Amino acid sequence: MEDVEHVDLAFLSNPKFLVTAMTRAQSQVIVVGEPVTLSVIGECRDIWKRFIEVCHEHGSFHGLEWEEYRRQCFSAESKLNPEAPEFVPRVCID
Repeated sequence: MEDVEHVDLAFLSNPKFLVTAMTRAQSQVIVVGEPVTLSVIGECRDIWKRFIEVCHEHGSFHGLEWEEYRRQCFSAESKLNPEAPEFVPRVCID
């Protein structure tokens, strides 16, 4: 196994890139992901929360009932340790 290399997640970890990716869409934006995780972790969590709220308002939030999403977000946020070190994903190169 070779050295572990840092992965730059670009728009997933940088608010400017995320907003650019969302606003450059020509016709629609489709996001496949776990909404609670996107909403409670990372520098982009506030952007994701607002994006998911707008999707809900327009009837395009699917896979989880709105009240269940809000309950899970509140529960997850109350369990987070603000003093914990930031998690930096890495990938192993074979």
